Amino acid sequence: MPRPKRPPYRCPSCHYETDKRHSMVFHFTELKKPCPKLHMMEDLTDEIKGWVLQNRVYTPPPPPPQPARVTHHTTINNVNNIIAGIDVLEKLQLLMSHKYPTQTLLAFDTKVKEEFKDRAARIEEVVEEEGTDLSQLEHLLKVIDQACNVQRSSFDDFCVAFDTMKRLQISEEGGVWKDFVVEQGVQRIVATVQEVFLNSYEMHLMRTIITNPSHYVKQVFNEKLAAYYKFLGALDLQPFARELRYDSTASGNTTSQSTSRDKLQGFEKTYDKVVGELKLRERKDIKKQVTDIVTSSAKRNVDDLNRSMLEMLRADAAFMDSVKTKYKRKHLAN
Repeated sequence: MPRPKRPPYRCPSCHYETDKRHSMVFHFTELKKPCPKLHMMEDLTDEIKGWVLQNRVYTPPPPPPQPARVTHHTTINNVNNIIAGIDVLEKLQLLMSHKYPTQTLLAFDTKVKEEFKDRAARIEEVVEEEGTDLSQLEHLLKVIDQACNVQRSSFDDFCVAFDTMKRLQISEEGGVWKDFVVEQGVQRIVATVQEVFLNSYEMHLMRTIITNPSHYVKQVFNEKLAAYYKFLGALDLQPFARELRYDSTASGNTTSQSTSRDKLQGFEKTYDKVVGELKLRERKDIKKQVTDIVTSSAKRNVDDLNRSMLEMLRADAAFMDSVKTKYKRKHLAN
C-alpha cells in the first residue's frame, strides 16, 4: 500500500512551501529581509518556527474560552435601551431629584442673564480685550452655542433640549418647558441672547459712530454694524435702534441724551437697507448655520445627560433599580 504523501513545509506568514526541511530553515533564518506578513499578523516566534519544522504545517492554538458575561454589564446594556426610551425631560427630573435634590432648574432666560449680564456691562472690554468681534458670524455662533450648552455638572442649567420629535424644548419660568418647531425655537433663543447681551454690542457700535471724531473709525464701525444687522435680518429680528427710538427708557439705553431720534432713525435705515439687499442664499446660509449650532448644542446636552445617567447607574444599584422599575411600570401602563 503506497505511503500517504506528506504535506510540504509551509511558512504561516507568507505561505512559502517546500518539501525540503533545510530550505525552510534557510527561509526562517537566512533571508536578508523577513518574509511579509501576508497571512498572519503576529511575529514568527521561535516556537512557531519549531512547530513548522517538526509538523510541517502550523496550526494556531484554539482561542481561550470566553469568560461568561458579567451580569452587571448585561444590566448596563439593558439600561442603555431603557434610557433611550425615557423622555428627555423625565430623565432630567430623575437625575436631578436623585443626585442634586437641592438644585432648582434654571429658566433659559435666567441662565442667559447669569451667563452674559456681566459681559454686557463691560462690552467695550469684551470687544477690545477678549477679541470678541460680534460683527463676525463665527463669534456670534460661539455666543449662541455658549447660551445653549450645559456648563454645570449639576445640570441645573440644562435649558435647551432636542426631543425625538425633532422639536426644540426650552425651559421657562416655574419649571415649565415649552416645545417649539426648530425655526421658532432658534429665533426665541437668539432673541433672548440679543436682549441680554447683543443689544449692548449694538449700543457700543452706535455710541462709537456718534461720538468718535475719526472718520476712519466711524467707517469701520458702520461696516461692523451693517454686518451685525445682516445677522439680525436673516433671523427676522429687529435692531435695538428701533426699540430705542420708540422707548427711550428701554433697557441698555445708556446714551439716550446723545442719541437723538434722528440718529436712531439713521441706524434703522441702515438696517432696512442691509436687509433689503440681503440675498435669499445669504439669508438661508446664516439661518442654517445658526440652526445647526442650536440643534447641535441641544443634542449634545441630551448626550451629556445620558452619559451622566449611565455613570450614576454604574455606581448606584438603588438608582438603577428605581429607573428599571419606573420604566417597566410605564410600559405596563401603556
